[in-house]
Amino acid sequence: MAKQLLSILSLVLIPTLSAQAQTSQLTVRLRATLTGHAKTIERIAFSPDGKLVATSSEDHIVRLWDPYTGELKAILSGEDKAKWEQERWYYNWPYIQGHEFPDVFVGPLKQALDNGARREAISPDKSLLITTRTKDADAFLKHEFMELWDLATGERKLTFAEIPYGISDVHWSPDGKSIIVEGSGRTKTRLMDTLTGRITATLPYETCTSDSWFGDNECAVFMFNSDGSVFTKEKHLLKLWSTKTGQLLTELESARPPMRFSPTDKELLVTRSKDKKTALVWEIRHSP
Repeated sequence: MAKQLLSILSLVLIPTLSAQAQTSQLTVRLRATLTGHAKTIERIAFSPDGKLVATSSEDHIVRLWDPYTGELKAILSGEDKAKWEQERWYYNWPYIQGHEFPDVFVGPLKQALDNGARREAISPDKSLLITTRTKDADAFLKHEFMELWDLATGERKLTFAEIPYGISDVHWSPDGKSIIVEGSGRTKTRLMDTLTGRITATLPYETCTSDSWFGDNECAVFMFNSDGSVFTKEKHLLKLWSTKTGQLLTELESARPPMRFSPTDKELLVTRSKDKKTALVWEIRHSP
């Protein structure tokens, strides 16, 4: 067992130390190794209070762990596993919440939606909504607008600048200060400031295409840590980015999707390892 753990640590820590050397803004260390599944881990999910992390595997078992100590707290199968799934420990719950829209709209927002504006994403505190709409600039040119609305009053707060045509998805940071906007075709993804409407950074991710559903994880959603200071896109190679600057902070060569940030601890990240049957708990410390 000791040799097996040492082997796993050697795979994980060496690339991590290399990543630390690339930037003084982020340090990453392995906090715990979660072993026990007989087959590939398919899903990782935190409990809403962040006190437990679940790993669900092709072996039809869900294991619940203490993410700080790596202690196995429970093994779920059958009816217990079904109950766990019903309790909405969704792996992409923040994304689902961002696309749960109210039934009633008011003011200019209602008029914009009646005239064809698309609802894109709602802010984490449910107070703001982003919409997109397309206007013909002339007979041959179309221009897309992205707008920010106050849901309580229906008033427009902001029209975003520098928006490419063909917006395919929008992701909010937990603090509501930033959004990630994915374009269409080969348009690069934008990190944007919701206060100014300006682009913070252009990211090297293209939108989901018909051939990207097979193996490269381009269609995975963006995810933020709990305070919104760091974000990533769930794919290999796993990269951690600064939300404030759009700077690449580090790459985790030993990490594999799926992965999840803790909903309550900004320094906690759980990923799958190279062997696919093991989960890795990382401690990330970001100095803005």
